[in-house]
Amino acid sequence: MASGEEDQDVFEITDFTTASDWERFIARIEEIFHEWKLPTLQQECPLKREELTNGKWEEACEDVMFANFRFLMTRYYLKRDVEPEIKNDELEDQVEEVLSSAIEDIISRENDFPARAHCLVRWFGLRDFIVLCPTVGNDIIASENRAKILLSSLCIAINNTNSHVPVFIQLSQRSRRFFLGICEGGGIRTNFEMVHLNKVPQHCNHLAGLLSVFKGKLSCPLQLIPPVDVTIRFTYALHEWSPYSWPQSPPDISDITEDITPSLLGKLPFGALEDPIVELLLFTTWPCLSEDIVVDNDIHSDLDLTQAPAWAVKVRTKDEPACLLGEFLEEFVALCHRKESQQQLLGKLPGEEFDDSNEISQALNKLARPHPIPVTLPNLSAVVSKARPNLHKKSEVSLIDDSLLDKILIFLFPNSVSTLTGDQGSEKNDDFQNCVEEKEMLPAELDDHIRSFKSAPPDSLTWRLALAMCQVNHSYGGIAAVAHLWHEFVLEMRYRWENNFTLPCLEWGAPNLAYCLLHQKLQMLNCCIQRKIAREWQRNQQSFPSTASGSAISLSPQKTEQMNSESEDEEEFFECEDGNENSEIESSMDIDSSPSSEVSVNKKMQLQPEGRLRQCGSLTLLLLDEPLYIPVTQEPAPMTEDILEEHAEVLVQLGTNPEGAALRARMQSACLTSDMEAFKAANPGACLEDFVRWYSPRDWIEEEVYEEGTNTTRIEGHLSPRMQVSGNMWQEAWDNSRPVPARRQKRLFDDTKEAEKILHFLASLKPAMVVHHLLPMVIHAAILLLVDHIPEGPRSLSHTLEQIAAKAARVIRSSEHKYEEILKLICQAEANVACAQSLMSKFCQTESKMKSGSGESGLPQQAEKKKSTKLKQLGTSDETDDDGVWEFVLNILEQPEVDVPGAGKGKLGKLLRRLFAEAQMSTHLEGDEKLEFSGGKHHHYPMIPEFPPPVGREFILRTKTPRPASYSNHSPQRMYCVLSPNEFRLGGAFSEDTTFQ
Repeated sequence: MASGEEDQDVFEITDFTTASDWERFIARIEEIFHEWKLPTLQQECPLKREELTNGKWEEACEDVMFANFRFLMTRYYLKRDVEPEIKNDELEDQVEEVLSSAIEDIISRENDFPARAHCLVRWFGLRDFIVLCPTVGNDIIASENRAKILLSSLCIAINNTNSHVPVFIQLSQRSRRFFLGICEGGGIRTNFEMVHLNKVPQHCNHLAGLLSVFKGKLSCPLQLIPPVDVTIRFTYALHEWSPYSWPQSPPDISDITEDITPSLLGKLPFGALEDPIVELLLFTTWPCLSEDIVVDNDIHSDLDLTQAPAWAVKVRTKDEPACLLGEFLEEFVALCHRKESQQQLLGKLPGEEFDDSNEISQALNKLARPHPIPVTLPNLSAVVSKARPNLHKKSEVSLIDDSLLDKILIFLFPNSVSTLTGDQGSEKNDDFQNCVEEKEMLPAELDDHIRSFKSAPPDSLTWRLALAMCQVNHSYGGIAAVAHLWHEFVLEMRYRWENNFTLPCLEWGAPNLAYCLLHQKLQMLNCCIQRKIAREWQRNQQSFPSTASGSAISLSPQKTEQMNSESEDEEEFFECEDGNENSEIESSMDIDSSPSSEVSVNKKMQLQPEGRLRQCGSLTLLLLDEPLYIPVTQEPAPMTEDILEEHAEVLVQLGTNPEGAALRARMQSACLTSDMEAFKAANPGACLEDFVRWYSPRDWIEEEVYEEGTNTTRIEGHLSPRMQVSGNMWQEAWDNSRPVPARRQKRLFDDTKEAEKILHFLASLKPAMVVHHLLPMVIHAAILLLVDHIPEGPRSLSHTLEQIAAKAARVIRSSEHKYEEILKLICQAEANVACAQSLMSKFCQTESKMKSGSGESGLPQQAEKKKSTKLKQLGTSDETDDDGVWEFVLNILEQPEVDVPGAGKGKLGKLLRRLFAEAQMSTHLEGDEKLEFSGGKHHHYPMIPEFPPPVGREFILRTKTPRPASYSNHSPQRMYCVLSPNEFRLGGAFSEDTTFQ
């Protein structure tokens, strides 16, 4: 038994060489210090003035574990372009005696009260420091024992690595911003301590009490403490703007409903509904005062803010002020996520249950007996009331009123208001073509980005529809009103197609692929209507020459001239069937097309030429001594981008086998075959070489041939090598083509079929998809609206709009349309313009009142606006801006803090004093006295102070004293104090000599 107990005791050995959690924690901190290269940092140049505010700050983060407790270690440091000072070789042995950069920053006076920096930078003036804090979700460091363990760990790591960068630990809740820290270097240790209370102690409510606390902390004989340098700053807040009216008035929806105008429908609203300026802060500073020359105690104070040598101003704005443009866009973008269909929103439409055979017969009857072209376009309200079915309205859905709907449709289709002739319609279209050129010139980069938008031209039909939909959604019923307006729009499209009325405010010609798909569809429908009008116009001219000559159709002058020139030689255009060809064409199919056959030439000469447009210069046929004529050909079929994608997919799916390649070639050569047949009909006896000379001159090669017998040269021509390849598609198409003029050919573009496809596409769209198709135009209009307000906004607005436009161009063309990101940027830009307008309004009114009170005439409102616009466009003060008010306001918008020239005694200082005085009067006076003051009658009110009590008082106390003993080296001492109604904070950096203690 005894031996067993001895063996058991042998195996119970404690290994004291194993690292503990505390040691691993310190080792990890040292490892991070080496990764950040803190031990090798060199002494840097002193800080320049306001470098902590304007410099570039960077961060580095690492995780640290202490047992199961996770910490986050973050380094904040100023990235400087200035190289650090290089020490001489003679001083290499005295590196420990050189003060670290942190010690020099504590005593520096160049960066007191930085406008934009970390709180530790403001309290201690540091350029490089480390913060150790618990990660989010862990317990806070609230006990004194935990704080001591962390500080001792940091001291060990700092001494082991010889790092001179200050390290802080964050205690208590994050919102308190309570820190303790330590820094060692150059034989000096600096302890960073803090006191944070909710209420200011009575004995610390002035400078004298703070000086007593500061000197008591130093614990030095009084005769060894030199005079303390004091820097003081008082902060005054102005947040009462009652004497000044906010320039933006909210819209009256009832007035808009009663009398809506095209100007309201044709543009988006703009401006903030509330004042975006929360408060204006005035900072009065007394820099570098000796404690001997300033008195501030509970009895008397020399700190008169009007006598402060330095004033500065900044403004605080609302994070997301309510703005009209942003509200319109947010509600419109939100519709993209709705799932309701048009039937669910509007109810069951009448006529949905019908016999398909009846519809087909009616459609065939319309095709067989098309409507004659009307002389004039009737009034749109009558058209809409006749074409609009009676909707079964749901009880919970509020649709658009009929009178309001008529006004909206008249805005969309302005050519329906009055009786227009064909020429008047073309003039209206010409005005639309030139509407973009009449706008002001935009900056080059911004104009390039806007031109790359895949939207629609401004003031086009698609553009007007988008803005009207946005207005209807916001003010007249939401998504149900959007569905109702879209239903009426589709009905109008159907009516115009069936009655041969072209669409207004659209460019002539084929769809422009640079625009959005919806705009391309409307352009394609317009092309179908124009083709239909042209075909029926020719038919009516053939049947009723007297009536057709006086009919008015909406065609461009170029189209009308071409139709008139073609009608002289052409008959009715019709599609011929294979079994109905005349004998002349059938006989021509058996003729050999080779140029060497004399029999074929004689037979071709017997054919009568048809479909000639004009002679092609001086060219003649190769086999006949006759001029070569350009034939009248069919225009190629226009296509939208979705049709092109479908065709491309079909061609790819045909594969690479011989059958697929032949079918692909046949599909691609439809237009070529049509042109060949028209060329043969216009030039009987022509050969393939004649067609190539006209159709593709590059494939006809001419060479000079020398004849030895006659010593002369002659020019001979031949086809290019690609045209002579066996199995050439051109040769096959030429051999299979027949001499058929364009008017008797099968149509390359079936306008009836394409129009019905487009109308079906429009009718099948859900309201959410309609909004999705219209959003590019709304975003485009919003950016152009911001461009119009560039003179009224901050100087950076133009650059901001360039970034917004570049991002919007990418989003609109991408497959994933993330309009929410663009919406945030637009709302922020609108808020910036509103801030500029608010400040301009307040300072303008104050300046006018001051000039009026001094006997000078105040600037009229219109003159002030022009002056402000000019100064903002130039970005600098004008010669007429003697007071510098305009430049001052622009600086407030761009900079975190702006110095006031001349402080309280300058012109801008007097203007600020006037602002505060009027706010004080408005706060203390009531009733008639307030009206009397705002009316310009300024009586003396001795009981009302000019300025309110300060919302914050800040003090920075500095000195150098020997610590901890009288024979120690002098080390810098600093204490930061802030006194406010709800906070009292002391942050001290107390240094002591570690060499001579």
